[in-house]
Amino acid sequence: MDSFRNILTQPRIAALALIPGSTRIAVLAGAEFLAFDSSGGDFSGNEFPSAPRWQGGAGLLWEYGGMGPYVQVDANYVDASFRRADNDPEQTSDAYTLINGRAGWRFRHFELYVIGRNLADRFYLTQRAFGTFMAGEPRTLIGGVEFHLD
Repeated sequence: MDSFRNILTQPRIAALALIPGSTRIAVLAGAEFLAFDSSGGDFSGNEFPSAPRWQGGAGLLWEYGGMGPYVQVDANYVDASFRRADNDPEQTSDAYTLINGRAGWRFRHFELYVIGRNLADRFYLTQRAFGTFMAGEPRTLIGGVEFHLD
């Protein structure tokens, strides 16, 4: 009971943090074929399949001291991309943005939380293996307990 009383009475500072991030993949990885001539055609200069030009994300985290409540929300953007090496405009995966969140309460040796992925239940395609596309994860809610052994 004393440890719970300490959690409620110790001085705390509420904090809000912005977590930005972005990547221009085509520049960083040179995501195009330099020389690719095959029986299917010459794909030199075409963009790689399933290599979006832009990806990025940003989030907000609010927490009340080291222990206590917290809420985090983030958005992740993935640009449109071609599905095939021939860069057929009829065969593209649409751009999408996913909104995710996590809320919980931290105690000294454990944490209770709930996580939400794809909160807007956005339909999107993701590539799992070369040439095989699958629907991305639908809205998913997860609850848990995390123990800290320190």
